[in-house]
Amino acid sequence: MLPLGQAHQFKLKVYTEDTDYGGVVYHANYLKFFERARTEYLCAHSQSLTTLKDNFELSFVIKSVKIDYLKPARLEQTLIILTRIVKFGSASLIFEQIICDENLEKSLCKANVVVVAINAEIKPIKIPTQIIQELQREC
Repeated sequence: MLPLGQAHQFKLKVYTEDTDYGGVVYHANYLKFFERARTEYLCAHSQSLTTLKDNFELSFVIKSVKIDYLKPARLEQTLIILTRIVKFGSASLIFEQIICDENLEKSLCKANVVVVAINAEIKPIKIPTQIIQELQREC
């Protein structure tokens, strides 16, 4: 599990819309949970998606996701999503994310997500040093 001091924490409750008929989180919804947590990570580092687009003409797109489903998350369960950046590239970031139970005792799902910075023409661009420095700051 990620050291807590190094990971951003995002709390989420599982709703009916997130589950299948049996009350278990549908597999694709874990990707949505990870997306929300990455967005909140950026906001915690003063880098909202709107700010990046308006001030730097930069957006992030997903290049790849490696995901491991470990244990099911269930209806009305409270989850904590731990997020941190484990690698900074010139035009990419690699996020490590773990979905845990609310007591941080069990890992339910893990993912490594590679995002790439792009411009309006959907071409990779270098991430400005100012953004990298802000993302490396502890919150």
